[in-house]
Amino acid sequence: MKRQVQHTDINKLKSHEIGQLVINNWKRIEYVCHRRTERVISAIKHGQKYDDVSCVEWTSPEGLLFWLFVDYRHQTPVMIPCIVGGTNERPKFYFPQNYIDTGAAQIDCYTYHFMERYRQRTSKLVMPMREVVGRFALANISNICIWQDEDDSCRAFAVRQGLAFAKADRVYNRWIYTTYVSNDMLGETQREAKAIIQELLDRQDTLFNGAKKYHQAEWDLLDAVITQKLKRLRPIAQEIYNSYYEEINE
Repeated sequence: MKRQVQHTDINKLKSHEIGQLVINNWKRIEYVCHRRTERVISAIKHGQKYDDVSCVEWTSPEGLLFWLFVDYRHQTPVMIPCIVGGTNERPKFYFPQNYIDTGAAQIDCYTYHFMERYRQRTSKLVMPMREVVGRFALANISNICIWQDEDDSCRAFAVRQGLAFAKADRVYNRWIYTTYVSNDMLGETQREAKAIIQELLDRQDTLFNGAKKYHQAEWDLLDAVITQKLKRLRPIAQEIYNSYYEEINE
């Protein structure tokens, strides 16, 4: 007799519970992904065209829909898991941080409104939401918190292609990203500030990509540099946040 799937409402799970679901399903998802990846890399080697980014879809035993975004631009593909929640009309996209680590502590939740803004302000193309989410995830892996309010309930994050604004969800212990601002929407002074952040993101990526080669002292030094520079940039970040306050609260 076929076992009936027990559907889980991901929107009512704590962040560590979502992290545990990812850990429990990761090997199976990874296996499905690798089978597909091997075929794609083989095709690339033989000169066949293939999309840079594609998505492997997986339904877990709990009835949760996973999207696994795969970046084929490198011989070793980058893979990022996403669990889709919300409703069919207004989905939410949950990205676990440190998803292979058993301590998966932070869950980033991106609203449909956020992804709509990203689509409008970055690509300006009509594309399926799954492709929009995948492009954002793979292009903006690194982020730096450039501003937070006094009680740390709202934050602004710098990512590769712009700025992402988030609110704290204290009940379920996660950050909910509500809107996105592209780099070309920033004023001249703001763009100069963002250029400084881009340098920090570059250094962060260098350390992340070569994690086994670097010592903790180098991460500590980067943290110190980020802290020092953000003190100067905070007023500019506050100005950007105020400009998009109404949009953030939609």
